[in-house]
Amino acid sequence: MTSGPAILNRPPAVLWGILLAALWQAAGLWADLRHSPYLAGGVAALLLWMLPVAAWWVWPGPRPWRRWPGQLLAWAALAALALGATGDLNVLRHAALALALAALWNWRPERLIWLAGAVVWLPAAGWLASRCGLSAEMVMVLRWGAAVTLAAAGMYSVFQEKRRPL
Repeated sequence: MTSGPAILNRPPAVLWGILLAALWQAAGLWADLRHSPYLAGGVAALLLWMLPVAAWWVWPGPRPWRRWPGQLLAWAALAALALGATGDLNVLRHAALALALAALWNWRPERLIWLAGAVVWLPAAGWLASRCGLSAEMVMVLRWGAAVTLAAAGMYSVFQEKRRPL
């Protein structure tokens, strides 16, 4: 079921540009997630964290883009990209990627917890955990627990939205 013309069921082209720029700026993220002992399971945590966004697009139902609800997130991603590139700060580049991915679905205030949960795959979280004296194994267990919980909460939000559309 679609609502309105097909063009309204897709995100604006500028969002795809911001997402591609964020992916390009975060190119080192993939190597960090695969090789650092404190980031073990980071790729899987990222994929689990992204699951609700993918489900929102795959699940049948309305996807109204008339108001572009994720616009604020997209502009925040662009600002984080600019600051991250200027200051050569990877944490801002990774945050920009999280914001751009979050802008891909119909944004609602209750999804703020899901967005804040991006910390489960951010390399900065592994660095901070190592400074707090946590073992790499403990960090992996915490990362997996948080990723599964956040994915379940995000999927519930998607289910609720698709069950009773806006």
